[in-house]
This record gives sequence, C-alpha cells and structure tokens, in this order.
Amino acid sequence: MKRNPRRPHRSIPRIPKSRRFDVSRGEFNRVIDLLNKRGEILQEYRVSLDQMSRDLDIQFKRIAQLQLELDQVKKGS
Repeated sequence: MKRNPRRPHRSIPRIPKSRRFDVSRGEFNRVIDLLNKRGEILQEYRVSLDQMSRDLDIQFKRIAQLQLELDQVKKGS
C-alpha cells in the first residue's frame, strides 16, 4: 500500500477590515490568547493524526504479512 505524501496545510484567509470597533486592550489580548490556544490544539491534533496514520500503516503491513504466511501454510497443506 503506497502512502500518499502529506498535503500542505490550507492557509486561513485573513479577516477583512470593515469598520473600527472599540475594544479594550484586555478584550483584544483575550482574543489573541484564544487564537493562540486554538493553534496549539490544532497542532496537537495534527501530531496525533500523524501518529495514528503511522500506527495504522504498521498494522496493515503486519496484517498483510500474516495473511501471506497463512496463505503459504494453506498452500503447503
């Protein structure tokens, strides 16, 4: 089973500036903190998905090996 190369991540479009909103520095910092936390969570998901993909590749290869051995045993009998 040939593994497809990983596709580059899609960039997130910028939010257009429409009109000015008056926000406090605290509110602004809170939004930035939330965005940073979101980025950390997404990175953790990417790492987990990559690991799961590698694990599945190993499992499928082992299943194929076991099937080959089973077929050889059946053919020998």
